[in-house]
Amino acid sequence: MAVREIVDPAGTDAGQRRRTLLQVGGPILGVVLVVAVILGVTLHSYVTNRSGVLALARNMFIIQQAQITQQVSDYLGPAPATAAVAQDILTGQLSDQPPQTFMAYGASMLRHVPQVESFYLSDDTGAFWFIDRNPAGMPAGMEWVHLMKAGDRTVFRHWYYNDRQELFRTEDVDAKGYDPRVRAWYTGAAGAKGLYWANPYPIRETGQFVVTASTKIKTSNGHMAIFAINISLNRLTEFLAGIRIGNSGQAIIVDTGGHVVAGHEMLTLAKKADWDFGRMTLDPQRQLVFERTLAMYHVYGAGPRIVHARGEDYVTIASPLEHGRQRGWILLLNAPEHDFAAFTRVAGRQNLVFSLLIVVLAAILAGFLVRQSRKTERIYRVLQGERAQRRGENQALGDIAAQPDLFDPNREMPILTVRTAELAKARRVSLWRFLGDDDRLLCEDAYDRDEDAHSTGVELSHGDLAPFFDMIRAGELVATADAANDDRFKVFQRLYMRGFGSNAVVIVPINARGRVMGMVALEDAELGRSSGYLAGLIGGIAAVRFVAAGTAQEHDDRPAARIAPGEPVDVHFEEGFLLAPHGDPNEVMPPGRYPMVSIATISFGDATSQGPQNDFDLLPLVQEIAAQVQDIAREHRLYSVQIIGHRLYLVGGIGKEPDRGAVLRLADAVLAIREACLIKLADADVISSFRIGLDVGNAIGATLGHDPGLFNLWGDALQKSELLAESLSDAGTIQVSEAAYILLRDAYLFRPRGLFYLPRSGVTRSYIMAGRR
Repeated sequence: MAVREIVDPAGTDAGQRRRTLLQVGGPILGVVLVVAVILGVTLHSYVTNRSGVLALARNMFIIQQAQITQQVSDYLGPAPATAAVAQDILTGQLSDQPPQTFMAYGASMLRHVPQVESFYLSDDTGAFWFIDRNPAGMPAGMEWVHLMKAGDRTVFRHWYYNDRQELFRTEDVDAKGYDPRVRAWYTGAAGAKGLYWANPYPIRETGQFVVTASTKIKTSNGHMAIFAINISLNRLTEFLAGIRIGNSGQAIIVDTGGHVVAGHEMLTLAKKADWDFGRMTLDPQRQLVFERTLAMYHVYGAGPRIVHARGEDYVTIASPLEHGRQRGWILLLNAPEHDFAAFTRVAGRQNLVFSLLIVVLAAILAGFLVRQSRKTERIYRVLQGERAQRRGENQALGDIAAQPDLFDPNREMPILTVRTAELAKARRVSLWRFLGDDDRLLCEDAYDRDEDAHSTGVELSHGDLAPFFDMIRAGELVATADAANDDRFKVFQRLYMRGFGSNAVVIVPINARGRVMGMVALEDAELGRSSGYLAGLIGGIAAVRFVAAGTAQEHDDRPAARIAPGEPVDVHFEEGFLLAPHGDPNEVMPPGRYPMVSIATISFGDATSQGPQNDFDLLPLVQEIAAQVQDIAREHRLYSVQIIGHRLYLVGGIGKEPDRGAVLRLADAVLAIREACLIKLADADVISSFRIGLDVGNAIGATLGHDPGLFNLWGDALQKSELLAESLSDAGTIQVSEAAYILLRDAYLFRPRGLFYLPRSGVTRSYIMAGRR
């Protein structure tokens, strides 16, 4: 596990947490307490007022219920009073002659009591008399009806009187077998001890819904007669609708089975049930409150209740009716609670608004306090952070200064990039040095903080990154958060950064002796441009090392190796190893062991592209790279180039005697091919995925087959170059064996990679070739 992944709980700043808690939590807690107190007072006031209003509403309902019950009793009162009088005055025998007392008494009652609709009088012989108000065609008149025999049929004889009590018409109507003795009002009264109330029923001719109260009378001739009074429920419904209960209260009379007798929606239910009283029950959709009030009456009995329905509360009361007790009639009243408690809600809302204003003011003041506290805390943290940064920088500089041979260019100093990456919190930090005439940049060291690993050897040329080189030579710190879309960094991002996955970069030039000698690159640094100060300090140390390296190279007595010019030769690309660079094309290479074969293997991995959709689309790019490899191979006079699968084999030369020139030509060709591949892949928006291994050693060669015979190589040099290429992790890197390093170290720059294991040879050293000196 890397050190940065280890978390030290003891390192947490508890004091800072306490300060933050006090700075933010204190004002917020104060506002919360103010809100809680205001809400508590408001809620207590609302609950108290609501309870008082509901108690008052219940008392009002009880008083109003008593008043309405009395008014309903008064409305139905003519029935028992008239029945009592009828038992005293209607004792005469019934005949076909009009019973004058009954007619006179009924007419008087109809004129003075509007809720009375009609009167019946019948006896056990089947005699029947009927008096009604408002006959057809005479709204203010009266109608007498008698059931009698007219020849061989039974008819109803009607006498019609106008508003002046003058007979103006008589009429006989077929009775259709009518027998009053089988009617409910007759049979019920005959079996009852007192006044009998029948179920309501319609009179379709008049559109009236009536209830009949009947009582039995003993006539003078010993027969039993039934006197009945019909009271209009239509007028009772109008009466109940006219009662004011709160602002929108309602009243209704039902029986214990929920059948509507009078009141709210009675006529609508009657028409819906075709005037069938047995089907006239409370409608759950339109009379849900009454339905729940009746259910609570059955459970708890009479009295006021609170019923919740349709999302609000209703004040209700249920009370049995004295005159309808025989039929279980119950008076139900309801009104929405807000009819009585509306003023408490209005007062509560007003109090809440005023309270909210206080809360808003308190919150604003608390916000200002929190803002000022946080601002002070941010300044404090910035100062603390800067102090910590300075302490870290001083510590890093102290660690770096303590390194022995700090300014010796021959000693590796990975601590420079490691400390810079840690302090700048960058994903990768790299040191670059100009080579030659400042037309090439060589990566001296690159440190990947996530992987805790170093790499080196990448070389960039001016020809492909002219804007980037010009920007560095300007000697100014430059930063960008989107290198992929910045014209100055675009090619650098494709060649070097994209494979790593970084996009933000800070470039700090390294200045010495009045010129720019290189740069420090910080990728995805959390500190951004502020990391430039530290990078500048590290760059100063690197500048001393670069100057020392340049001075050492100038005083090096060993002459740099040069490649002797030679005649152009044909390089064999397809048929394998057939022709030595300076030999006769028709000469057959003798079979045997060749101790100085210089060979390089370029291993290409799977290409990842954001443009082409499949491998076939990459063929033009592969063709371009292959053609450029051929040109480079001819230019550097390689012995042969051969492609097998995803590997490219380049042979600089073979022979029985050492040929250092062939090794130098192969190294130059490998550097040129690497640069060409990097540029071509970057231009095609393809991530680089090739690696190069180079070795000088012995191999076995022989001509195989005939007509034509093919000269083939195999052995240690070929195998080692393949292993050197496959064991690399960084794309575009060149790894050489120790034997190749000894031959090339005077002309090229190298960095030791460490020990390298060969299956048959054991442990040896390998080196990363960076570029030409």
